Amino acid sequence: MIDFNMLKQAVSLEEAASFYGIFYDKRSKKCCCLFHNDKHPSMKLNKEYFYCFSCGAHGDVINLVQQIYGLSAIESAQKICNDFNLNGSTDTCKSPSIIKQRQQEIEHRKALERAFHQARRDALLFCMNIIACFFHGDVI
Repeated sequence: MIDFNMLKQAVSLEEAASFYGIFYDKRSKKCCCLFHNDKHPSMKLNKEYFYCFSCGAHGDVINLVQQIYGLSAIESAQKICNDFNLNGSTDTCKSPSIIKQRQQEIEHRKALERAFHQARRDALLFCMNIIACFFHGDVI
């Protein structure tokens, strides 16, 4: 039997949304609702749940997969386990070591993104300094 709470800890809603092709603004965490004809982003994605301010659709990662694919809750949990390689056995989804490993992977990815953005800022600052020196006639 799959422990739904452990599964929800192992796979965040944001990860699942990205995996299943739901495009959302990373900063505001909003997207167009999947459950009604939405022209402007009205669905808010949090780590643990989603909520549409227009139609009232709400739920967690299991409910999202359930509603997208028309599955039961157990089938949705099994699909998530399969899609996120948590399917060695039903006990694998419950394993705290898998959850800890996933959390470490997420933290590592976030650290890499921070380092990338810092390197990009440094490169842009360097280029801006060179351009400023050029326009001011300073010798580099």
